Amino acid sequence: MKKFIAPVRLADYDYDLPEERIAGYPLKNRSDSKLLFYQSGKISHRRFFNLPELLPADCLLFFNNTRVIPARLIFHRDTGAAIEIFLLRPEPETIPVEQVMSSRSPVAWSCMIGNKRKWKAGERLLARTADGLNIQAEWTERDSDKVRFAWDCDETTFSEAIEKIGNVPLPPYIKRKPVSDDA
Repeated sequence: MKKFIAPVRLADYDYDLPEERIAGYPLKNRSDSKLLFYQSGKISHRRFFNLPELLPADCLLFFNNTRVIPARLIFHRDTGAAIEIFLLRPEPETIPVEQVMSSRSPVAWSCMIGNKRKWKAGERLLARTADGLNIQAEWTERDSDKVRFAWDCDETTFSEAIEKIGNVPLPPYIKRKPVSDDA
C-alpha cells in the first residue's frame, strides 16, 4: 500500500514576519542565538548553548562545515550599466565545486543574471580589483544563463578572484550590505 504524501506548497510557508523580529546581524557569540524547541506538542524558546542538554543520548548529529562563498558578483558594461551575476553551480554539474574553486584557468558557471537584457550576446564584461587583477565574464549559453569567467593571473585561483570582487549573498529581507561576519 502506497502512503500518500501531500505536496509541499510554497503558500504554506508564507507568513508575516515583522521587520523588528529579524536579526539584522549575526550575534558575536553564535551560541547565544535563539533556538525554538518543540517537544511533545509544546514549544519553548531556548538558546543554542542549551542544545547538548536537549538532545537524547542516542541521537545522531550531522555537522555542516560549509562556507558561504562571495557568489554575488557585480560587473559593469562600458556604458556603466551594472550587471549582477549570481553564481549557482559550476558547469558542467559533474565537476566538483572544490575543483572549480581551486582552478587557475577559466571556469563556467550556471548563474542568475540581474539586468540581463542590457548584457548583449558576445559582449565581455570586466571587473578590475584594487590590486589590478582583471576578471572577465562572457556568455557561453545566454538562453540558459551560463557564463565563463577568466582572469589575467595564472597564479590566482577562481576562489581568490571572486573573494576580491564578490559579495556574500544575503537574504532579500536583510536590508544592508554584507559584512565579514556574514561569511
